[in-house]
Amino acid sequence: MEDNSSRDETKDIAIDEVESENSSAGSQSDEPQVTKPKTSRFAHLENINFNFEAYDQDICILGSKGSGKSFLANTIMKSLNGISVWCYDFNFQFHSSRAIVVHEMDELLEMYDKAKRGHWIFQPHNNSENTFRRFCAEGFKSPNNVLTNSKHVFAFKLNLESDVKFLEGFLGSDVWVLLPPDKRHKLRDEPQLEEHTFFYRDMDTHEGAIGKV
Repeated sequence: MEDNSSRDETKDIAIDEVESENSSAGSQSDEPQVTKPKTSRFAHLENINFNFEAYDQDICILGSKGSGKSFLANTIMKSLNGISVWCYDFNFQFHSSRAIVVHEMDELLEMYDKAKRGHWIFQPHNNSENTFRRFCAEGFKSPNNVLTNSKHVFAFKLNLESDVKFLEGFLGSDVWVLLPPDKRHKLRDEPQLEEHTFFYRDMDTHEGAIGKV
């Protein structure tokens, strides 16, 4: 007796393929195909829960030129009510109605010595290394002005793979999303970040979030 099971099985497969092709053709002709935009797995984290305790916590803001660092830093500075702030603004990008802008280091020291508090934006006419070193030395004299570790990290878009590899050791592999997709070694399926978008992480937590200024 001849075994036709293999033939029948082959016929069934062939029929299934024809039906599948007809079904696909029918679905394509019934209505146009709509390509859905790629969504990021970070999308649900856009609402940043940012609680900053001045003098007890550090903030680190980094990113490529024009990515939004100064805008975010300026926004944070304006929200620090009753907190003394020194800002070294050699690009003349910071502004606040509550801040005093000075251009000479001696002037800053003299005025701050009298006031003992306030927001101070130092926009040096002489933006030399010595000027910056002096600014840091004077600002770091007082206790509680400098902390060793950053609790809050805001990372804007980056262009160099070496920068991302360095950050990965601190923030985890999620930072690869900061590079354009064609330059990434990881998270290549994640869409490219929009302009002025950043990756934020509270270092006391295990994951970061995406925000925008």
